[in-house]
Amino acid sequence: MALVPYRIAFIEVTTKDKEKRIIKQLKKKKWHVQFYDPTKIVDSKKCEEYLMNEARLQPQLQITEM
Repeated sequence: MALVPYRIAFIEVTTKDKEKRIIKQLKKKKWHVQFYDPTKIVDSKKCEEYLMNEARLQPQLQITEM
């Protein structure tokens, strides 16, 4: 999934080598890449925990309440 106007790509977690290649290719085009694990975002509680953890790891992301 991608938010094209914002150049943000959400990609399912794969191997570290594949992730590095994906990041390298998209960074060349000035995209931001966010990997996600679908098993961790199945229910709302796990999803919220996952997003909050990711926000701490990547301070440039801002999570707002909807």
